[in-house]
Amino acid sequence: MAPPTRRPRRNVPKEKGTAWESAVAGWLSEHGLSYARAPLAGTADRLDLTGPPGDGMLWGCKYRGRPHLRANGTPAPDRLSEAMSEAEAALSRLPGPERARTIAVQVLNWQGRATGRAHAVMHAGDLPELARRAGAALAWLGSEQSAWERSFARWADKTPGFCYSTAPELAELASTELAGPAGLVLAVGTQAKVTAPRVVDGAPAPDRLAVAMTDAMTQLAATVSGPLLQRVVPVKVLQRPGWEPGDSYAVMQLSHLAAIVLAARQLAGRPA
Repeated sequence: MAPPTRRPRRNVPKEKGTAWESAVAGWLSEHGLSYARAPLAGTADRLDLTGPPGDGMLWGCKYRGRPHLRANGTPAPDRLSEAMSEAEAALSRLPGPERARTIAVQVLNWQGRATGRAHAVMHAGDLPELARRAGAALAWLGSEQSAWERSFARWADKTPGFCYSTAPELAELASTELAGPAGLVLAVGTQAKVTAPRVVDGAPAPDRLAVAMTDAMTQLAATVSGPLLQRVVPVKVLQRPGWEPGDSYAVMQLSHLAAIVLAARQLAGRPA
């Protein structure tokens, strides 16, 4: 009698990661951006999606399960640092001139939210180039009350492309020069690294990407209205202790990043 055939063990995390890549590629294609899953490339890996080289972008996708505690009682990693390390490695493999003009972004899912509301994360130092491509205004909103805000303000002041808005919060944006008839406005706020306990009442502390974007989108909905609402892209820059502000992580909603890329294609006279 022949021995029973063993079924190969499923790699559930890999399956979920592949499904997330397909979901992001499908969402982008449905909204005017022709991207697809990239073939495996080994040491020449350029992250997870492939699309028009004229966009000057590398797209990665990172699926994250619900926040949970591991067996030892510590929170499972949120995979943000892992994702951005992969993005940095992919950039490092590009030839010098191509690397200088390429923006790497990682799309991390937001549990319980639609794909378009996923977190699109890049380095803060890429924001001026992203805005330039789309003909968008780039304004830092802040009151410099914390050490992190002051550090970011010093960096933004000497970074070409950034303007300091007279509005410390989104609520005041409509009263500034940025409310005039123009294109997109990237409204950049900051979020300091929280030193609160990572475990609260026996559960993981809230995910800081979700906290940042919930705060940004809540402010946007509550304080901006009319035509300006359709033009404002809220961005949060998360403090990365030990790193320069330009190396910190800037997060926005995937749907907003897609709108920026479409605007850049239109400005450059390239098809969507």
